[in-house]
Amino acid sequence: MTPLVRNLIGSLLKSNLVGKSTMSPSEWCRENLNFDEPNNHGPFRIAGAEYIRDVLDDFSLPDVSDIALVWGSQTRKTGTLMGGLAWSVVNDPCGVLWVMPNETLCRRFSRQRWQKLLRASSITLGMIPKGAERHTFSSLEQIIGGSIINFVGSNSAANLASFPCRRVIMDEVDKFNEGGAKETDAANLAEQRTKDQTNPQRWRTSTPTLSDGLIWQSYLKGNQCRYVIPCPHCTGDVVLAWEKGMTVLALTGNEAFVEWDGSAKLADGKWDYGIVKRTAHAVCPHCKGRIGNEHKTAMIRAGRWVATNPSASSSYVSRQLSSLYSTSTETTFGVLAVKFLEQKNSLQGLQGFINGDLAEPWESQDTLGDRVELVSARMELQATGTPVMTIDCQATSPFFWWVIRVWVPGSSQAIAAGSAETWEELEDIQQKHGVRNEAVALDSGYGARSDADVYATCVRHAEFVATPQGLPVAIGWVPTKGMPGRRMWMDEKTGLQRPYYLRDVDPFEGSSDAGKVRVGLVGFSSDYAKDILDAMRKGVGGITWSVTQQVSTETYWRHMDAEIKRAERSRMSGRVVHRWVPRAARWPNHLLDCEILQVIMASYLGLFDIAPAESKENQN
Repeated sequence: MTPLVRNLIGSLLKSNLVGKSTMSPSEWCRENLNFDEPNNHGPFRIAGAEYIRDVLDDFSLPDVSDIALVWGSQTRKTGTLMGGLAWSVVNDPCGVLWVMPNETLCRRFSRQRWQKLLRASSITLGMIPKGAERHTFSSLEQIIGGSIINFVGSNSAANLASFPCRRVIMDEVDKFNEGGAKETDAANLAEQRTKDQTNPQRWRTSTPTLSDGLIWQSYLKGNQCRYVIPCPHCTGDVVLAWEKGMTVLALTGNEAFVEWDGSAKLADGKWDYGIVKRTAHAVCPHCKGRIGNEHKTAMIRAGRWVATNPSASSSYVSRQLSSLYSTSTETTFGVLAVKFLEQKNSLQGLQGFINGDLAEPWESQDTLGDRVELVSARMELQATGTPVMTIDCQATSPFFWWVIRVWVPGSSQAIAAGSAETWEELEDIQQKHGVRNEAVALDSGYGARSDADVYATCVRHAEFVATPQGLPVAIGWVPTKGMPGRRMWMDEKTGLQRPYYLRDVDPFEGSSDAGKVRVGLVGFSSDYAKDILDAMRKGVGGITWSVTQQVSTETYWRHMDAEIKRAERSRMSGRVVHRWVPRAARWPNHLLDCEILQVIMASYLGLFDIAPAESKENQN
């Protein structure tokens, strides 16, 4: 008999000899568990977050098979799942599969949060294997109290298919691997592990992304519970919400929307964030009473979950909860109001706020590529700004399409655009508009024109700079290569994630001149750049994007309308994503490609920044 089998049998016998608690899981967690984390140290608390009580108690309900939690940040979602699993280990031992987006997150979570909870709580500390059997308790696989717990990354199809279990916890499912040609998506693989199990439970949790994302679709399948709290003034039912036009949830008539003092808006149209933060509050829809942060604790204590989908199966429970219900200092009405206004004026827009704080899917209506003709007849920008020239290279006539756009802080204006047949024509256009060599970018992707031709041309329009080590660098015209998707790369200088990178290439590789000089190639995520360009055209992000009358031709706008953002369903996973696709097979898009490249080059040259805010791990 192997140590693994012997330990499992011993744990099962021990768990069966110990009487099971008659307390509900929520009461049990409060009485027995302790956290041991830097920002969460001490007994398991329910006070101030009474909405977690029913969620914990769901762990003990044999007739509940599917649970979906769509919760915002700082709402103690992960801590609640940890409490429920700890209750299960002691009172309802079984096989458990906890799935996270990748294995690195699994290891970190297991070591830094889950195992610390087990060791800080006396009721579970004694169940952790010791001595020769300690090897059965690792970061990713744990035998404890008759349970076998496996932590698996969603990108490991083999592991997902290897562990039969009765309880599956799928954490952040909207970030899971979507599968491929040979495998279905990770969520489906995990759910398959509960086949042939008695009273299985499948937990799905995530910050939502799009309305077609897995977690939101799971929420819609369930009974769609909302947390209803009493107004502190009239005791009428209240549901905390942001604003009427900002929610995709069905309005109940009980929404208490968030407002702040109108005096916070200054004469220049900007907001005084200090006033916003001090005066933000919710308004009762019944008595119009002012609901402040000081009322939250008592309201939440008296709240209750109310199902809004009577047609759902009784075995499928889904709950939605925004960060407005959190009593954290980071989620006061004022802090969230300032965050909302800041993100509203950023290039990334409000998707992060709506997904992460309001716990709702992003239902952007920006999928039709509508034309936005922001035309200016004045050209003062050219005198004070930085002109950037971007060129789309083709294998057939006309061989080049180009756009010149002037960038100044807060503004961007296209002053010239057109087509050309020769490199010499492009040189004349560059000289006419005073564009520096370093501000000229050419695409070299997908064989539109040979990479070698583009690289060699860039070297001819460059100065050679000697370096202490390695080959000299050609600084001048910039070759670029766009790639589909939204991949990000780490900027080594700033530590920020950016949608482009710079790498050295040998412009004469394969020829007799190879090994003499190197040139910097800028690669970029084209879909990310398209999203930023689309936001600019719609006036989002604090940059005024426009074109001159000279540029505003039917040809230009036809090219700009060449792509639309469309929902597509994966044949393998069945999940829906929004992608930029051509409007028609032969629709010209070359000037659009030039404008996309303008976004990347302007950021690359430091004329504006499109780096997204650094992500912060949800600690709840």
